[in-house]
Amino acid sequence: ALVSQLNALHGVELISATSNADSDNRMFLSPPESDPGLRWVDGDILVTDPNSDQVKPSIASTPNGDLYVAVESLSGPNIELHRSTDNGETWSFVLGFGTGVDSRNPSVTYADHSTEPWVYIAFEAELPNGTRNVMVYRTSPDGSAADFLTVQSGIAMAGPGDQIYPRITSDNLEFGEAYWLYLTYALYGIDYYPVYFS
Repeated sequence: ALVSQLNALHGVELISATSNADSDNRMFLSPPESDPGLRWVDGDILVTDPNSDQVKPSIASTPNGDLYVAVESLSGPNIELHRSTDNGETWSFVLGFGTGVDSRNPSVTYADHSTEPWVYIAFEAELPNGTRNVMVYRTSPDGSAADFLTVQSGIAMAGPGDQIYPRITSDNLEFGEAYWLYLTYALYGIDYYPVYFS
């Protein structure tokens, strides 16, 4: 029933489905004539170290199909980046970083400017004096080159549990060689959280 509903809803057809004890229990869906489309994997694939605590994942893809997942690590370093070069079948650790007392709430995007592709991670940094910064970490896809940019600094929060939740995205890569990054975040106000755009 699920297969027929997906076929009708998304115009996809079932390529293969296995669910017996000898299989890896995966279902692959693809639209007719092998056009790009839905591909569902039935079952979880481990992205991060199973012996560590990572939360708040964010995912981005590249034109060649590489996937990046940024997570907040509760066991340090504060933010981790993981990459898959095989459509999510396997994952590898790229890098970890943190700034200030704590770094949290990562959001990841990919952008490519001619021969300079970059992975961008927006995040919230808590400083020793209790204020927060909204920051962006830029890294090459393999993690070999990187730098930080502060978007907003010295944000006073009402309480230690309040968070900013920055989110980042970039222009579609089809727009040409130039691109823009877009970032939103919410700041604590008295009884409300106004959302800002940068």
